[in-house]
Amino acid sequence: MKSDGGRIKKGNFDYNSLDFSTSNVSNGSENKLQYNTFGQLISRARLEKKPLVVVEGKDDVPIYEQFAKKVNKKVRICAIETFSNYSEGCTHVKRFIEDAQVEINKSEENEKFIMGIVDRDASYYRDEINEMKCLLVLKAYSFESHFVTRKNLEYAVENYLSSNFGINEFIIDYIFKEYESSINLFYYYSLEALKNACSKHYKGIIGYSKSYGQIIRETDLPNKIMAKKEELDQYALAMRVPSDNPISIIKGKWLLDLFIDKTHESLLALSEFCSTDSVIDGQERCSFCQSGNANKCSWKPKKGFIPTIYRGFILQFFNEIEVDYIYERFKSLG
Repeated sequence: MKSDGGRIKKGNFDYNSLDFSTSNVSNGSENKLQYNTFGQLISRARLEKKPLVVVEGKDDVPIYEQFAKKVNKKVRICAIETFSNYSEGCTHVKRFIEDAQVEINKSEENEKFIMGIVDRDASYYRDEINEMKCLLVLKAYSFESHFVTRKNLEYAVENYLSSNFGINEFIIDYIFKEYESSINLFYYYSLEALKNACSKHYKGIIGYSKSYGQIIRETDLPNKIMAKKEELDQYALAMRVPSDNPISIIKGKWLLDLFIDKTHESLLALSEFCSTDSVIDGQERCSFCQSGNANKCSWKPKKGFIPTIYRGFILQFFNEIEVDYIYERFKSLG
């Protein structure tokens, strides 16, 4: 790392010369190593019995710390920019693991002590992701996509509302529906952004660098994009974008913000339906509204709860079916 003595170098390292005994490690012999080559980084991980996991940026660190904790693994998770000669992002994580391949291949045991994790993103469609040892490529566009599930919605709704008395499948369906109806437009936004990212001389209307907020503020954007629908459909076929999985190309941050925005909006509408005695199918009117005390409606959020808290609940829940492959890779470490 930057504080470990400068640029990370490729170099020879004799793993047979290391003493991996508990007594040697506890006596502090590992501190005699200077961790400025890949061999030394891996040896440190082996000596400490603490695999090194390298991620794209600062925001990824706490997410993957949760994975390690869940499977009871002690690991050292570092953002790639904390290593000299590397910067934030997917490209630099891939280069880091590629640069480490010589050392990784010196011992099968080394494969258990170093791993890089990268988003799938547009790199997949530019053929920039090569399979290599110790690199985990997410199955989603980016990790945020894994939070966009019905299970995450159920968890957030149960923790956000004043009462759980009326939450059922019909309510979850209603809340989820508004988000689902918005996916198609963002799919075409993403096709335009993908073409912009992959076609060297193409200047798109929209790129992946835009934020969700910027996109929804452009009121004429839907008409501009949908006017290109036929062209974008042809591009999707040419790029083999899976038609049964449109969210695979939607930028994870867009998808997550869309999910939170639309489901929160639908969630707030439930108390309005209850207070005006116009409940939707499957919704039970609460006793407060029946008695004329709508201010205490059970369909309202808990006191003091705001959208950022709702977002927090969405991000707290890990759907194990969705992320099982990540758990399995963490289990294989060490």
